[in-house]
Amino acid sequence: MEQNGTSISEAVRRVVEANPSLQQCLMSGIVNYSELARKLQPLLTNILGRPISIDAIKMALIRYADKMGKGKLAEFGTRVLEVLARSELEIRTGITVATFSISVLPRLMEVTRQLVGKARFFAIMQALTTITIIMD
Repeated sequence: MEQNGTSISEAVRRVVEANPSLQQCLMSGIVNYSELARKLQPLLTNILGRPISIDAIKMALIRYADKMGKGKLAEFGTRVLEVLARSELEIRTGITVATFSISVLPRLMEVTRQLVGKARFFAIMQALTTITIIMD
């Protein structure tokens, strides 16, 4: 247990449940547990604030997958279909998607002020190191 009371298995569960595609792969049994543990190690170390062995992560992943079982896969699929059934899809042509380094944000703001009123659709998304603009 970590100081904040979060165990490795609890941290693994939270990370997996925050990623539906990862959750589905685990429940389907199509995961290389060792490789996944290596990929999750930096994130889990950051979450728990201490080094965590790959073997401990691997065991937590295996236990999570066993606990969820195949029955949960059907439930998961049903939930995804329910979300899709309540969703709307809009198809557009002439969409422009441009991704920029976050370092150009100050210059980009001036350009976006000019474009906002001219586009039928305009969206800005910020990631850790990039900014993406989508417009029609």
